[in-house]
Amino acid sequence: MSAIFDQHDPNDDTADLGPPIPDTDHHETHTHDARPSRLRPITRRRRHVHGVTIFCCYLVTLASAAWLLAEALLHVQALVMVLAVATLIWLGPDARRLYQWLRSAPDAGQAIPVSRLAQLVVCVITALDLFLFAYALW
Repeated sequence: MSAIFDQHDPNDDTADLGPPIPDTDHHETHTHDARPSRLRPITRRRRHVHGVTIFCCYLVTLASAAWLLAEALLHVQALVMVLAVATLIWLGPDARRLYQWLRSAPDAGQAIPVSRLAQLVVCVITALDLFLFAYALW
């Protein structure tokens, strides 16, 4: 055992952190302007870009589901109708919430109000739609 353990009270569980570090930032900060919930500008921008990208994917997915529903109604295909309506019902409210979030929340530091599963499904459907669109043009 070293002599350090013999010098302290055995019931004292606090650590000696030394003298306080002086404040080296001499810029004046105005506490009335500061908002504790604000994110750094890079994080805000990254979150906003992610939100806009997911919202565009939502628009493409909802447009393709509406198109599939119209085609299924014309050709009387019940399974495709059910899948298109289910997609519209599942993703429609999320698109509205995401639009409201894009208008207000990126500055407030709130997370995107869409689940990871919904984001994955929307991105996969958008990629499939873009592939099919490019294939149709070729």
